Amino acid sequence: MPSMTEDLGRIALGIAASRRGRLEAAVERRHEVVGRHRTVDHLLREMKTTRAAMSRKQHKEAAVGRRERRSEVDDLLRQFHRNRDKIAAAARVQAASFMRDLTARVAALRDAFSASQKARAKSRHDLARALHERLAGYRQDRHDAGAAWHGTRARHDRGAAPAGAHRPAADENTATANASQPGRYRAPHATSSKPSGSP
Repeated sequence: MPSMTEDLGRIALGIAASRRGRLEAAVERRHEVVGRHRTVDHLLREMKTTRAAMSRKQHKEAAVGRRERRSEVDDLLRQFHRNRDKIAAAARVQAASFMRDLTARVAALRDAFSASQKARAKSRHDLARALHERLAGYRQDRHDAGAAWHGTRARHDRGAAPAGAHRPAADENTATANASQPGRYRAPHATSSKPSGSP
């Protein structure tokens, strides 16, 4: 049966071994912590360097992009101004052409209206002259008809007078004039006994 001394010796050896194990584990943890600190510092330095490089790259790219966009905007503005000037010039040309065409059309309409007015005035003048001529012919026909009617009555009266009675020279001249112009003779009006052409 083991003695108490041996048991205490084993316990002491176990405690010492545990202490050495804890010391070794602590040393390993310190080494691991130091290694992790170094790794983390290395990663942080790399991240900082990478971020700085990326930042510089992004700034350069942004500056290049801004210059490109500024150049594109300048080109667009120049093109816009050129197109605006061209459009304005074309609009002025079109407006001038439209005004010339409108002026020509208005002048043509005015000339056509003036010619139409002159034609209507000439037509009215011709109609009025033809009407005056017809009225004059109508008055002459009535005058001739009245003269013929009076000549007929005079011959009738002379036929009823005693034989050998003297016929007035005016009646003979009127009868002779009417007999020599058969086309001017018109049938006498039954309701009129004097020339209607007299005023």
